[in-house]
Amino acid sequence: MRAGGEGPVADLGCGPGRVTAYLDSLGVAVFGLDLSPAMVALARRAYPGPRFDEGSMGALKMADGALGGAVAWYSIIHTPPERLPAVFGEFSGCWHQAAMCCSPSRSVGSPCAWRRRSATR
Repeated sequence: MRAGGEGPVADLGCGPGRVTAYLDSLGVAVFGLDLSPAMVALARRAYPGPRFDEGSMGALKMADGALGGAVAWYSIIHTPPERLPAVFGEFSGCWHQAAMCCSPSRSVGSPCAWRRRSATR
């Protein structure tokens, strides 16, 4: 990911905010989103620079094309497998057409599963 891309990067299921803070330190326009109010409070205390919001990665409240990318760093492992298509569909609706998503998963042989949003939906 590059700073100054096609919109902010959402760290979905950001937990205590480490990945959000790392991307912020690289100059990436980023914000963290987590379902847990306690995790959001912890992230805000630990990393006062980036924005952290409460919310669900399965119900993003963003316009189509609003994001330049998404990171779901070990956060989708908590999602039941049958809900994953709907969650990834929610992600892709918010991405800019050239956005990328990185989400490591213990069930995938590679360290990161990458998905590029198609230019046509």
